Amino acid sequence: MIAAANPNECSIWPFSERGDGYGQIRTEDGETDYAHRISWKTVNGKIPEGKFVLHRCDVRACVNPHHLFLGTHTDNMQDAKRKERLRGGAPPGERNGRALLKDWQIKNIRVLHAHGKTYNQLAKIYHAKPRTLKAICQGQNWKHATGPLTASFADPTVAWNAVIWGLKQKAKDIDKKIQEAEEKMKMGDSVPKDFDGGGS
Repeated sequence: MIAAANPNECSIWPFSERGDGYGQIRTEDGETDYAHRISWKTVNGKIPEGKFVLHRCDVRACVNPHHLFLGTHTDNMQDAKRKERLRGGAPPGERNGRALLKDWQIKNIRVLHAHGKTYNQLAKIYHAKPRTLKAICQGQNWKHATGPLTASFADPTVAWNAVIWGLKQKAKDIDKKIQEAEEKMKMGDSVPKDFDGGGS
């Protein structure tokens, strides 16, 4: 059932998952079992009584047998506490098998927002809801990830790209104002007192 896996990479279960992010499979006797338990048994044999199959990688949907090890209930609880899973019920950030974003993307999102990208604009890039992005940028979630960031802390390429994007947006606004002014001039309109020529 389990194909040979790269020891250094997670093998994500591609089929049915439980609500808590663990893969599941129906066995020959009609019972439903965790996919990672089946993976361990396929490679190592029967699971000793009182033992649990734990993840070294802490990715619940991972079935790479190289990432699995046996432990007691106490080991499981201590492992969960070390990895901060007990309080929220799931590992934080990209270690959560159900996470749609990566830690490096969170860093980029915060940098881009710091340089003027709106939540709606970021939503189109990262396919996430604006309110989710707002929570990310304000540090309400993904608290473990780097941030909030400014250009001085960020990857220089990411930061400069954000700056360049902001300058291009300003240039577009200026071009639009120039076009508007030219059209009004052709029509013989007088210059309104409140017209913003972009000189300030």
